[in-house]
Amino acid sequence: MHGFFAFAEHFKSTTCILSVESYPDGSYGNIRIVAGNRAYLNIAHSVNTSESEKFTSAFIPNSPYERYIPKNTVFEADCFRCVVKGEVVHRYLRPPGMELWMQTTLTPLSDQSGNVNDDFIDIAETWLTTLGDDPCIFLTTDEAWAELRQKNPTWYKSMYSAGARSIIMFPLKANDVILGFIWAINFDVSQSSRIRDTLELTTFFIASEIANNQLLHRMEVLSTTDLLTGIYNRNAMNNRVDSLLNDGAPEDQIGIVFADLNGLKQVNDENGHFAGDMLLKNAAITCRWNLKAARSTVRAV
Repeated sequence: MHGFFAFAEHFKSTTCILSVESYPDGSYGNIRIVAGNRAYLNIAHSVNTSESEKFTSAFIPNSPYERYIPKNTVFEADCFRCVVKGEVVHRYLRPPGMELWMQTTLTPLSDQSGNVNDDFIDIAETWLTTLGDDPCIFLTTDEAWAELRQKNPTWYKSMYSAGARSIIMFPLKANDVILGFIWAINFDVSQSSRIRDTLELTTFFIASEIANNQLLHRMEVLSTTDLLTGIYNRNAMNNRVDSLLNDGAPEDQIGIVFADLNGLKQVNDENGHFAGDMLLKNAAITCRWNLKAARSTVRAV
């Protein structure tokens, strides 16, 4: 089990390792969170209904995912596609009852025997060193392969033993941050120049699209989220009201609850604005967890 936690620590972003129970008829059973990195463990909270357990339960390895994330059939289907079918799945999810969007990327890490391939991560971490100051890694000649064997023997052995005889790899960058790599392997070396130009141009467009999506996502979050409490702000509320008015009367009735936080000024005056901020944060948490059926919780100031 310790190995899974160590493996997750290779990632700086919030990361957890999932297991999916699969059956011969193509269905799936329990989906469990096996381990996570520190970034994940710091935010993992129980969603048990017991008030005494909310926000206090420590992470328990191999727990059903519903303990930490509200049950979501789309998320379950994505996990099945990733773990059982071996697909990489990227999606934006908004779990029911949670005032946030989750950007998830699910990557298969094990075969049907359950063995995690740690070697791949270890090798991938050497690519930047192998790349150095060059714009790409380009291997088409015996001399280039011999140089790789000297510079990165582990990767050389892995690729050459797998039958690779030509490789071109470009780093995928956005705002000077490496997001990944894109490459071609065992291509027609007589078309090397054209393939290299095409892959370089493709890398540029993909990186630009990713950077643009990240910027738009950040702008959306900043424009609709109260940065102190993490719930929606007045702008998001106005957008919601405008949407309801423009789309016509909804089929279901709409209920709105207005609440005032008593004693905030007194807390600010007597204990300082930090204490007042904590009061606002706790009030937001209380509203979110006790009004789970509400579509939106807003700090309309």
